[in-house]
Amino acid sequence: MTIRAGIAGLGVFLSLAASALAADEVENNQELIEELRQQLEILQRQSDAKTRALLQLEQRLRRLEAEEQAQGAPAGQGATTRSQSIGQAPAQAPSSGYGLTLKKPEPNLGSADQRARAAASQADDTETTEADGSGLAGDQPPRKRQADQSQSVDDVVSEIHTLFGSGRLTVEPGVSYSLFDRSDLNLGGFLALDAIFLGTINVDQIESQIVTTDLSLRYSPTNRLQVDVNVPYVFRFSEFQTTGAGGGSTTQIDESLGENNLGDVSFGFSYRLYKEKKRIPDIVLSGRGRAPTGVDPFGIETVVVSGSEGNLTIPTELPTGNGVWAATGGISLLKTIDPAVLFANGRYTYRLTGSFADIGAADGNQAGEIKLGDVLDFGAGIAYALNEKLSLSLAYSQQFVFEAQQRAAGTPDFVNIVGSDANVATLNFGATWAASKRLTVVTNVAPGISEDASDLSLSVKFPFRF
Repeated sequence: MTIRAGIAGLGVFLSLAASALAADEVENNQELIEELRQQLEILQRQSDAKTRALLQLEQRLRRLEAEEQAQGAPAGQGATTRSQSIGQAPAQAPSSGYGLTLKKPEPNLGSADQRARAAASQADDTETTEADGSGLAGDQPPRKRQADQSQSVDDVVSEIHTLFGSGRLTVEPGVSYSLFDRSDLNLGGFLALDAIFLGTINVDQIESQIVTTDLSLRYSPTNRLQVDVNVPYVFRFSEFQTTGAGGGSTTQIDESLGENNLGDVSFGFSYRLYKEKKRIPDIVLSGRGRAPTGVDPFGIETVVVSGSEGNLTIPTELPTGNGVWAATGGISLLKTIDPAVLFANGRYTYRLTGSFADIGAADGNQAGEIKLGDVLDFGAGIAYALNEKLSLSLAYSQQFVFEAQQRAAGTPDFVNIVGSDANVATLNFGATWAASKRLTVVTNVAPGISEDASDLSLSVKFPFRF
């Protein structure tokens, strides 16, 4: 009886142990299957870069299934047999929903946490492989992922073109500096023996420095329209020098003059005629008006500097505006090839005729009309985003100023003002830094490459978007 009781007890113990092992294995299988199913669902919701991870996981599971079938022990059979021996229903492997049935994975995958890390690492490796264009034979060809346009490219577009956005408001303070240095050689006499000059030599030099602080407001009520206004305040400083006064080659006389006042206020709009597509650039039409709110250059009297013997004459004040109304129409083209931006523009400015109580520099008032020359300018360039925050730009601009005309009161016709036309050409080197999502720093250096252009222009702007 004792032996029989011992055998019976041992049988019960072995049966309970077998049942516990079977239940534990079934639970582990279900846990593994559920974990793999969740991983596949996560991979499916991610970007196209995860597709290869799903394909590799599918191939891996099918290989395991084939290996187990070749060994004569299909996955899940042992667990089913032991479950049936203790009166439990066999555990079924749930369907993944992606056209395959999940089986028991390799036994050496480690813990659940290690398996999760391995799957994540595999997905990252797949994404990297697609990004550099490499892959294994037999896999699907990698799909190119298009990068989002960087913020620095947007900042460049807003400066050289127009960045539209419904409800977008931009406040842009800025400051610019321009340097003009001119020297004129005046000869009064004749050449002796074709080599020796006999007479008076006067060298006149004018150095002008202009600092302009301005505030611009830009607002886009729709995705196609933007309106803006610009209010400048101008600081001017000029130094006048002459050498050789009175026939003396070492005699130097100079005089300085400064002025600061409101400049000409301008306002305008930009309308997107065509939005950029694959082969067609962004096309924007613009219109602009300029009001004569600054100090005009007409009727400013001149004085002879004391001690110059009449060789140095300077104005009594410096202008900060043009003195006439002006209207500008233009077109701008832009093509984005991220991280580069190609752009070109052209504008024509028509200046209205202005009437003034005094158009002469002599004492007394001389009423008349002034018709400043119209302006034709164009430019083209390229901008390149080095990264998300920084971009560089290079551009060439050309401006033709036509000859001005004047008509004194009581005379029938306008007469040309000799020397009032100009050809201004500059190279522009710019850098744009996105300090934050709202604030940008835009810098520009523009050396002049024609005689009428400024020797050097510098500017920095701080557009802040709301």
